[in-house]
Amino acid sequence: MLRIAVVLSVLLSGAGLLLAQADAAKDEPDKPPHRKGTIVGVVTAKGDNWIEVKADGEEKARRYVPPWRGGTPAQGGGFDKEMLAQIRATPVGSRVRLEWEFDERPRVVKLEVLKKADSPHHSQGKSEATGLSPSGQRSGKVTGTIRSKKEQGKNVVIEVQAPGEEKPRAYFVQFDAKLQAPIPEVLAAVRAAPVGARVYLEWVATGHGPAIVHLEVLDSGQKKDKP
Repeated sequence: MLRIAVVLSVLLSGAGLLLAQADAAKDEPDKPPHRKGTIVGVVTAKGDNWIEVKADGEEKARRYVPPWRGGTPAQGGGFDKEMLAQIRATPVGSRVRLEWEFDERPRVVKLEVLKKADSPHHSQGKSEATGLSPSGQRSGKVTGTIRSKKEQGKNVVIEVQAPGEEKPRAYFVQFDAKLQAPIPEVLAAVRAAPVGARVYLEWVATGHGPAIVHLEVLDSGQKKDKP
């Protein structure tokens, strides 16, 4: 009987330990996955310690702040001084490549100016600072590689991947209200551009996604046979 009692005591102790470990595991919050990425877009606004960038193909701009260095403000902590200086030196309307990491909020860890904002006196047709076309539609410019192309009714949809983007974005040809059809010259240019070609395109935002209003092939991406 004594041996049985000892065995039962050991089993009960082990079961209690397992239950305690299970409860402790439940109490531990799941650690969020480390999120980061790279975007290419236009600076739409900025402040002393933040910058807003509208990535190519996105409907809205997103705000980023510098990484935090040190402890609390009372302990001398604060935003990364080098990144603050970079933000202040980047004009609104500039085209940038931005690398970010999520730490409580999106934080810019690298900022590269690809093209500084044009002077308002030399801006033709579009406002780079606000990302608006003369008609008031959101707009943008993209240079990238065509990853796919498919016919969609009378229109054509292409997927273009800009440098630094993780995934390509879909674009279709803008609809001409007068002709009740896609803009003919743009449609012809899109159809003629092969998959793999490097292109420059201008787009406007619509209720169905970004629509192409201009497209140029910079490099067909096709190797020519040697004579």
